[in-house]
Amino acid sequence: MRVSIIVPVFCGQDTVEKCIVSIRNQKFQEFELIILDDGSKDNSIDSVMHSLKDSSLSYALIVHKKNQGIAKTLNEELNSQKEITF
Repeated sequence: MRVSIIVPVFCGQDTVEKCIVSIRNQKFQEFELIILDDGSKDNSIDSVMHSLKDSSLSYALIVHKKNQGIAKTLNEELNSQKEITF
């Protein structure tokens, strides 16, 4: 079973790296990582890329130029998923 982990980010340069490192350290590795940057004005994307450097994780980075709010951002991503397997 493959699991999707969705990490919403908005101006989280100080915390997103800890989050990704924690995810990378999980024993269960059958997942894809989807990172949604919702128009951050700080160095969040740089922190994400630094955290994923030399990683073998399957991931996608989606970047919004304008902040849409967490609800709209998450709903947009959830609605874009074409297949859900249980």
